[in-house]
Amino acid sequence: MSTRPAPCRSRVLRGGAGQLSGETYACAMGDIYTFGPTFRAENSQTARHLAEFWMIEPEMAFADLPAVMQNAEDYVRFVVRHVLETCPEDMQFFNDFYDKTLLERLRSLVDKPFARVSYSEAVELLQKEITKDRSKWQFPDVEFGTDLATEHERWLAETHFKGAVFVYNYPRTIKSFYMRDNPDGKTVAATDLLVPGGPPAPAHPAPARTPARARERLRAPRFPQYR
Repeated sequence: MSTRPAPCRSRVLRGGAGQLSGETYACAMGDIYTFGPTFRAENSQTARHLAEFWMIEPEMAFADLPAVMQNAEDYVRFVVRHVLETCPEDMQFFNDFYDKTLLERLRSLVDKPFARVSYSEAVELLQKEITKDRSKWQFPDVEFGTDLATEHERWLAETHFKGAVFVYNYPRTIKSFYMRDNPDGKTVAATDLLVPGGPPAPAHPAPARTPARARERLRAPRFPQYR
């Protein structure tokens, strides 16, 4: 939980109550999900991240990161397939008058398996591409620890992989305190799903294994709002 000045200049309390409750229910009942309003607590270098939104948040006991990514892929493909099958006239309207490539991109989401790339590999791909012509990039300086901007995410999904792609194992310095550390001590078990033509879809963390580990992360210099 944290306090920060709000636009209305009043004291605001923010906590992960929904996720904490969901984890408890998952341990007792198995796979569950919650649906409710959410406020983004971490910094973002892309305008495609909303500060406030409604989120479906699954909680699966004992699931590792590959299982989390597979669950997210199955969910997104199910939703897109359902919309294409039940709302064909609406989707054709959007395709004709808003985005001529919409149906093609949505059908690709349903038919093409999602790619997976580690954050470190994604940075290497971007560095190799940027060296060809730095002038084409608004943010050409990309290294391990860089919070990827919109142009980086779009290049990965739309140009390199030409489809949906999971970027996983982000640096611990740019992710929230509650995400589980990987054995390398530099990254956390978290993933973002990048979709061509759209914002990053689900962001899936694996929570810290112990309260002591979470408290240790809270004391890090980059989380002064939690102290």
